[in-house]
Amino acid sequence: MRIAICDDRLTDIKKYEEIFQKIAKEHKLHFDMIYYESGRQMLLDFEMNRKHFADIIFLDIYMPEFSGIEAALELRRYEYSGEIVFLTNSKNHMLDAFDVEAFHYIVKNETPAHKVETIFLRVIQKASEKKQENILFTAGGEYRNIAINSIRYFDIYQKIVTVHYADHQSFEFYCPSLEKVEKQVEGLGFIRIHRGYLVSLSKIIHCTYDMVLMDNQEELPVGRKYYPLLKEALRNTNQTSAVV
Repeated sequence: MRIAICDDRLTDIKKYEEIFQKIAKEHKLHFDMIYYESGRQMLLDFEMNRKHFADIIFLDIYMPEFSGIEAALELRRYEYSGEIVFLTNSKNHMLDAFDVEAFHYIVKNETPAHKVETIFLRVIQKASEKKQENILFTAGGEYRNIAINSIRYFDIYQKIVTVHYADHQSFEFYCPSLEKVEKQVEGLGFIRIHRGYLVSLSKIIHCTYDMVLMDNQEELPVGRKYYPLLKEALRNTNQTSAVV
């Protein structure tokens, strides 16, 4: 989880960093914090590092050259799907917040501390849920935000991974090994069935020692050394009937 504070006043950045870190410590939350002193700086980082950009942005509105509202509009125009919380000195732009699908609005030195804490915890929860629901893949400047529950499997050939999802849709991206993808989806219901295949357990309807049948009737090979773990995983998820 990455959280950004974008504010042209360093004193405010430091103040709210301390507030958020205190809340995090009390609730045993872990995240990385990044800081921007202008909207332009934040947008440049977004363009350069989309895949690793912040999941949540606490965004000031009154900044020189480029306001927080303008910055938020640009982020949404370029399909930023993370959470935006305005952190500003004025109530005058609350209606503007709806235009950029902001999660909430904090007025500096006016919103009560308990309310700030509630907003912070709720936006963390929402961002965490969203992070589990979708994965962002990128290749050659193209981006694909794919719902995890729509992914059937990944395969790899000569360092090109293809993610197969939804109704026969696919997306290719460079990756040196399938192990990297395996770590990315760890704990999300995927299992390695072959050195070249990583599949969603929930999409398997039939399994033998050398093949799995997916819910779209595709057959995928099972490697000999992977079968025992696959069989155990299916039984642990109450898919015993799928195993032969």
